[in-house]
Amino acid sequence: MKQRITVGQLNKLTDAQKEHLREWWTPQLGDFCLSTFGGRSNGKEVMIVIFDKNLKLPYLVGGESQPFHYVHASIVNSTSNELIPIMSLYPLLNIGQMIQFIQEKKPALKGISKNRFDKWFINIETAQLGYKDELCDSLWEATTQILKAV
Repeated sequence: MKQRITVGQLNKLTDAQKEHLREWWTPQLGDFCLSTFGGRSNGKEVMIVIFDKNLKLPYLVGGESQPFHYVHASIVNSTSNELIPIMSLYPLLNIGQMIQFIQEKKPALKGISKNRFDKWFINIETAQLGYKDELCDSLWEATTQILKAV
């Protein structure tokens, strides 16, 4: 069973939709993300391996140094770790995070079901979304529909 969205799925969002998703997301140890930070991790899938909420380091924004939270992230399929500012990470949401997002943004989540053809679908208000082989993909479709409305 697929547990989280892919980098390709995330990259189909507009920049504004990605930013909205990042603002909603609360980083946790073990989360998978897409790094947009320069260096070895740029454009790669990373996993947060150390998250100290007190770690704030200076980061240049518009020529001015501002403190930002950083995490230690491990580059997936590599032995490299990198210190990355949270503002340069986009979450690769897992099933639980997508359910939480949908419930918070659309309280009218009526159910998650599997039909007789083994296809997952999501009932939100009057719409049925999904009909995918993977629960993760059906939840992602519902998530993207909410993001499009924002």
